[in-house]
Amino acid sequence: MRSLNGSIEDWPRLYHQALKYAYDFVHINCLTSPLTSSGRHLKPGTGLIEQVEIDWRPQADGDPRPLASSKLAEWSHKVHQGFARAGKKLEMDPNTKSILEDIGFVDVEHKKIPIAFNPWPQDEHKKEMARWFNLGLTQGLDALTFEAVIHWLNYPEQEVRDLIERVKEDICKREWRTYCTL
Repeated sequence: MRSLNGSIEDWPRLYHQALKYAYDFVHINCLTSPLTSSGRHLKPGTGLIEQVEIDWRPQADGDPRPLASSKLAEWSHKVHQGFARAGKKLEMDPNTKSILEDIGFVDVEHKKIPIAFNPWPQDEHKKEMARWFNLGLTQGLDALTFEAVIHWLNYPEQEVRDLIERVKEDICKREWRTYCTL
């Protein structure tokens, strides 16, 4: 099993090195569109590819009005803008399934899994997932936000730090019943 982590400067070189062998399983995340060349690196007839993406646009299971004017919605919009300006879209390609089928993949499954921003769901398993997601998100908001909003959108650092603090408050409001999808 090979695991590759870090910041990538030369994507074509990485793909060439990482995918030059035939694998049983390839896991991809945070690409937001299918890596069509990865299919050439799977064992024919048995290889599997798994692509996991997060749709960071917040949604509400109840009344969407509080969310519409929230700092969470503002944050999501700015992060998406920053990534777009950097040349990387955060929006998932709605045609991923057909793209994979067109290049020869069979039995393609597309699942959307809602992940609550905080433990508002009744189901204990979903509540536990939400606790961990909330912890990870509150700890990682700076990393997810700074490059996109400060560097690419030229917002002042203190303004972004203030926004992040308000977002942390928003994602803890159980009464909003907010989530994103995996």
